[in-house]
Amino acid sequence: MQGVHDKEFANGLLARRMPLGNLVIFAVLVISIWIWLNYLYVKQNGVFHACGIDYALFITGSRLIHSDHPIDVFDRDAIVQELRGFATYYGKTEPGDDQIGPLPYPVPMFWLYTPFSYLDPIRGFKFWVVVNLLIAGFVVWRLCQPLGGLRAIAAACLALGFAPMTAAIFFGQPVAVLLLAFYLAYRSLQRGKDFQAGLFAGLLFLKVQYPMVLLLVLALHRRWQAVAGMAVTGSVLLFTSLIVCGLRWIPAYLDLVQSMSGFREGASILWPTSMINWRGFLVRHTQLNEELGKVITTGLSLVTLASLLLIWRGPWQATSPRFSLRMVASLLVTILSAYHSHIHGAALLLVPALDFLVTGAPPRLIRYLFIGGYIVTLFMVWATGWGATTAVVVHTAMLTCLLAILYWEVLGQPTKPAYNTR
Repeated sequence: MQGVHDKEFANGLLARRMPLGNLVIFAVLVISIWIWLNYLYVKQNGVFHACGIDYALFITGSRLIHSDHPIDVFDRDAIVQELRGFATYYGKTEPGDDQIGPLPYPVPMFWLYTPFSYLDPIRGFKFWVVVNLLIAGFVVWRLCQPLGGLRAIAAACLALGFAPMTAAIFFGQPVAVLLLAFYLAYRSLQRGKDFQAGLFAGLLFLKVQYPMVLLLVLALHRRWQAVAGMAVTGSVLLFTSLIVCGLRWIPAYLDLVQSMSGFREGASILWPTSMINWRGFLVRHTQLNEELGKVITTGLSLVTLASLLLIWRGPWQATSPRFSLRMVASLLVTILSAYHSHIHGAALLLVPALDFLVTGAPPRLIRYLFIGGYIVTLFMVWATGWGATTAVVVHTAMLTCLLAILYWEVLGQPTKPAYNTR
């Protein structure tokens, strides 16, 4: 059956539609421009002005977690005091309000940054970038590997140039780790190893806005072993936080999440105008007040969540080509409906979207929408940066793809027969 699966890959969009030379040239161009733009930005503004801004916060959280009072990770004054060590790299005596943010995460999140906290800020950030590129590179290589040779290398380089992935690395977010966890969960689901998939997917609780839709989908299809696996990992994250910080961790965490629940109001670093969810859409395009903005955001998010009932109707079929498309839709629903959602979270789309593109599953129009969304988003980042204009384009591209998938699921033709995955 492996030969059948390889044949499916050989018929994929990247293998069949783009000549090898063009693919390699485009990949080199994307990576070269990305490196050049980042070099110019850092040279002009300094590290941690925006580049690495989240890295500095997570390092601060790591140091506080290992202090005598780990609960201080939720104390803004303690964060400011610790961040002063990065002041030289901000070009100020101390970081500004738009560089100080809340840290509503379980303790293991900060452990990811512990090895880097012992290095000086610049060296630590460089090392963090290299490690995350290696992790993300492994994931995209595994997805692109069936293309073979230079074609696989070029496709993997292009995938690493996906704007949300580069945003995650640019700001110092731990998205590469979440990408790896989701990839392992995704492959485990395809192989029928539901409990193992749940264990990996549970790592998404490091950022609680990302696993909830997947958990809902698994419950909808009664994949109780996967749900149990997610519960196990989630419980480990919770109890680890309680052991390190004590019972005060729960009220402190909830209070911090509550403080981030404004519509427009909140810490400057939250940047709601740059969010790619419904909240960001309404903040940018309306003058709604706080209460009405929350109500309408909730309504739009519920309508978006309801689309899962149409997308996931019928049997589970994890070995079907349609599975990757449904997973793309689920992640689009996750990002659009989450109350706190920035561009770097969309990097998770790489896993099912690459699987869909490489296998060449129908429909063809959605494949072109994915490629078009990649190119347009990349261009907007090059032209305008990570601000509100790019967020508008990303939100529009995601919504268009979700509506196209929804249309296909409701009115489209049946997909090809199921095939075995690796």
